[in-house]
Amino acid sequence: MSAQIPQISIVVPFYNVELYFHQFLDSLLPIEDNIEVILVDDGSKDSSIDIAIDFTQRFDNVTLYRKENGGLSSARNYGLQFAKGEYVVFFDSDDYIENKSAINKMFETAKQNNSDIVMAPYYEFINFDKKKFRFDKINFEGDLVLLEDKMDILFKNNISLAVWDKMYKRDFLKKNDLIFKEGLWFEDLDFIFRSFYSANKVSKIETVLIGYRQRPGSIMRTISSKILDKAIVLDGLYDFLKEKNKLEVYYEKFKILYIKMIFSIIHSVLMNKGDEKVKQGIINNVFDLLFFQKVIKEELTYKSYFSNLEKILFYLIKFKIITRNNVGFIRYFNILRKL
Repeated sequence: MSAQIPQISIVVPFYNVELYFHQFLDSLLPIEDNIEVILVDDGSKDSSIDIAIDFTQRFDNVTLYRKENGGLSSARNYGLQFAKGEYVVFFDSDDYIENKSAINKMFETAKQNNSDIVMAPYYEFINFDKKKFRFDKINFEGDLVLLEDKMDILFKNNISLAVWDKMYKRDFLKKNDLIFKEGLWFEDLDFIFRSFYSANKVSKIETVLIGYRQRPGSIMRTISSKILDKAIVLDGLYDFLKEKNKLEVYYEKFKILYIKMIFSIIHSVLMNKGDEKVKQGIINNVFDLLFFQKVIKEELTYKSYFSNLEKILFYLIKFKIITRNNVGFIRYFNILRKL
């Protein structure tokens, strides 16, 4: 009797996550035979590989692949080439699967609606006793079909710009050459933007799928100059719209997304740990960005897409009340979130 061809492939890259990996796999497995789990060791130096081997021995639908360290994007791309499922999911190895049934619900929704992408709600957590549910990041009604609707949901930042709360049709990814940019942080922003642009339909379910773990060693909590990769990704998306002859159509809305993302860099630098010289160097680089200098001088057609805090910060920088030299004053704006 031949083995069942999986309907869903789950790609899980891992690198030195021994503290969380067992808990993640316990939350995911066992799982139905119509789902294959592809574990990709990205050159781990700790006991993560032993944990992976243990689970592959316990479950027939779990496969382990090993490669030299190349980063998260490289590991995702590597795992994707082995996927056999009609649909594919990318999970991070330190997160927590809240409800395994949501995976098949996403698949059923995708098949019923002929969707290229299906989303599910998630929550953020440090400890399980304090979950922050992010229903605001799946903020749309019905299916997204029109390009304008798909782009608006991105420009308004009303969905998560992460890959792990979504399911993708594998043929759709292949047809549109949708892989992860290697060597850059914030590859999810690039992948989500391009995949939403290309998708024939984006659907959602209401069942919470996953918990996103926020841990001290994450990108956004220990500041590095690599955070400036977000600006590089944004420049790439600008070029993407230009290549598609859509830059003129979406320029005003793209400005909003660009400013939001640049503000997120500034916020992360100010609110998280890191060498002060490195942090000031990042701030200097942000204020030197040519496109940022350009758009901060321009009027905003869609300033309603901003939060009140973002509007305040935009005008403080626009009128040079906030500069690279006194940007630390922004810390006090956290008080505004509680008003």
